[in-house]
Amino acid sequence: MLRQGVTVSDILYLTPEGAPNVFRAPASALKSSGMSGWDDKRGYGFDGCSPNILMDRAEVKDGCIVFPGSTSYRLLVLPRMETMTPRLVTKIINLVEAGAVVYGAPPVASPSLSGYPECDVKVKELAAKLWGETGSPLRQVGQGRIILDADAGFGKKNRVANLYPGYAVSAAVLEGMGVSEDFLSDGPVRYGHRTTASDDIYFIANTSDKQVAATCTFRVQQGVPQLWNPVTAEIRGLPQFKHQDKTTSVPMKFEPYQSFFVIFPRKGLSKPTAAFGGLTELAAGAVNLPEVKPFATIEGAWEVLFDPKMGGGSEGNF
Repeated sequence: MLRQGVTVSDILYLTPEGAPNVFRAPASALKSSGMSGWDDKRGYGFDGCSPNILMDRAEVKDGCIVFPGSTSYRLLVLPRMETMTPRLVTKIINLVEAGAVVYGAPPVASPSLSGYPECDVKVKELAAKLWGETGSPLRQVGQGRIILDADAGFGKKNRVANLYPGYAVSAAVLEGMGVSEDFLSDGPVRYGHRTTASDDIYFIANTSDKQVAATCTFRVQQGVPQLWNPVTAEIRGLPQFKHQDKTTSVPMKFEPYQSFFVIFPRKGLSKPTAAFGGLTELAAGAVNLPEVKPFATIEGAWEVLFDPKMGGGSEGNF
């Protein structure tokens, strides 16, 4: 299930040029899961990308930065570095002109000595073409937009210590673009989201050692959600849900550390994989996850006999 389609993410963080540079997302883009060593992404998913991959493989489709056979991104966030090679600035200009949205501050020089000092002059010329001579907060360039990271220090050599703006900044940009968070929950629930040609596949899991009742909100605005149980291979509808604006909210119940797949077929019913059974039909008025109640209570000692026809034959005292 988690190998189908492609991962859904919204933010692409560009790493600085040169080596060594290891991508580390801003701490504010992560939240503690309560599990040691396991921090979760917040409602907007993200990835890191090297300048070489961006220059060699990135394109723009429907306003998103896309890579062949991979994820697409709605927002490119630049590192708070004062340097950038002319080739990289040129690539970013091309992406914006084609429709991409980029958040960052203009470079003031090249990190390379190749073609020095003309390379520094070229970087400033290209930066002015994209950000403008005065550093406007927001500029339309071609079909896309460049948003100034004013906190990085426009035109200054001493940039702030954090390599990227905080999560709230990127989230505000995406909200301004009309993009809702990919997943929200009022309980300790982590998620992963993949999309195929026919379905949206969410994997959600309770990160606590307690039973949890939570409302989970998915960035899907149509279709009837299905619950696929990875332990029992059962597939059943989730009749209690609410479409609102661009999202769907579903009340869920989890046992300690329990996990589910929630599938949103785009047309009709999703075709189950070989690992899962058919869709279980639910009666009218059914709830998503009925409460499990004791059937009977047996007082005192009792005995159990296992049917010999089923391989039994021994008795047990309890």
